[in-house]
Amino acid sequence: MQYFEVEADYEHFSDRWFLDDPVNEQGDLIDPREFRYGHRYNGSKPVHLPVDRPGWEVAFNLGPFNMPVITKEVGEILGRLAKNEIERFPVSVGPQRGNGWEIMNAISTVPCVDERKSHFTRFGNDAPQKRLIGKYQMFLKLRIDPAKAAGHHIFRIKDWVVALIVSDEIRRALIPVKNLGIVFLPVTDI
Repeated sequence: MQYFEVEADYEHFSDRWFLDDPVNEQGDLIDPREFRYGHRYNGSKPVHLPVDRPGWEVAFNLGPFNMPVITKEVGEILGRLAKNEIERFPVSVGPQRGNGWEIMNAISTVPCVDERKSHFTRFGNDAPQKRLIGKYQMFLKLRIDPAKAAGHHIFRIKDWVVALIVSDEIRRALIPVKNLGIVFLPVTDI
């Protein structure tokens, strides 16, 4: 099976909007990184996303810290194909955009990096936080072992939660979505 990393499509949507940190019902900010750690979210319910920079509204937006914000249409596609691998939180966006948007959280991390085919660095003893020592710091080339990812359609990589990975089945289902706003970079060699 082929897998792809999801990244923002700045070539076709250079003037895309940028969303701000989510807020809960009390108006308190929620750390957007909570939606990229690869586990279930347990904090206060997000209900709104302010628009930080107006622009082209894309159907699959990578907000602050690559927090996925998607249209309800994209959420329904992901829900059909990967229902047990994601959480969806309906939110309103901006002052006039209303509903129809969701924060999506991939709830799995998979230890699947093919280190022989990848080019990466790890955090050393001088890492800014002790918990980072030994974890991936940066990838110049990311390749995963599809056998280790088998059975997953959308996930984060263990020790590298920056990357959001999707299966080819997800990619093919999302490509027809108008103004999708993302590109799919292959992370498996076929």
